[in-house]
Amino acid sequence: MDKYRFSELLESTMGNVKPLLNEQNPPQGYKDITSWYSTPEGKFYIPDGDYVVDGMGYNGTIMTNDGKNTGYAFYTSEGVRGALPKSINISQNGGAIKYDLKITNIFLNDQILNNSGLKTK
Repeated sequence: MDKYRFSELLESTMGNVKPLLNEQNPPQGYKDITSWYSTPEGKFYIPDGDYVVDGMGYNGTIMTNDGKNTGYAFYTSEGVRGALPKSINISQNGGAIKYDLKITNIFLNDQILNNSGLKTK
């Protein structure tokens, strides 16, 4: 998969998958930034690079390679039994995300991001 803006990921389809997760609430302490991220101003406020996904099923948290929580999490609409694919890439100054599954929602916990020491803005 090439690097995509999140809005392109939302608009792409693979079959007739009905994302049940859109009706779920964000993880505790997180806010849903999906609609903001799909605007021209929307981006991740962490350095570009490869990150690790911690999660199972449809829910993932974006972590540094040394296990630090970045403050970002997501839902995917594609069913996964067990663990999610572990590699995710942030690029284009935080404006693009590359992941092996379709991401339907992006969440942010500002407090975790601010305390991580990773915040770029």
